[in-house]
Amino acid sequence: MGCLPHKEAKLNALNTLKEENIITETREIIDPQRFEKAHAQLIKSANRIYNLNLTELFKTEESSVSKFGIKNTPYNRSDSRINISRAVPIEEEFKQIDDARKTLGIYDSQESIGEYRQRMGLVDKTPKLKIETEEQAQARAEEEFKKRLNNGSSDGFNQICN
Repeated sequence: MGCLPHKEAKLNALNTLKEENIITETREIIDPQRFEKAHAQLIKSANRIYNLNLTELFKTEESSVSKFGIKNTPYNRSDSRINISRAVPIEEEFKQIDDARKTLGIYDSQESIGEYRQRMGLVDKTPKLKIETEEQAQARAEEEFKKRLNNGSSDGFNQICN
């Protein structure tokens, strides 16, 4: 049986954001727009799956750091500091998710909600969290548009567009 990498929801959420290249190992936010989108999806999923009413899982913490020693960053004495944003988990919110997982009996086993539903004979309607880049979303939209235009015929797109 496949398991989640961690028992704690907070660690699993951070792991997902790192795997999707949305945050770094130090929780620095790489792309603020993708972070906001992923954050909203994590909240929506947790609320739907565990019947919670969470409004936020992460705070954003701003800080100013010295450019000196940062790889691939040119040093300029007049502009020697940069501002960075970090994702800061809200412990109380993640505790609610962990408590819900404990109630279902899937916390200690690190069983995913999808595996739990399958084991219980429930239909799994839990979508995989996948945060697309703008380019990926555009390519997917164009492909779906082509499919709809084709509507089963092999040359439907060419007839309309040519």
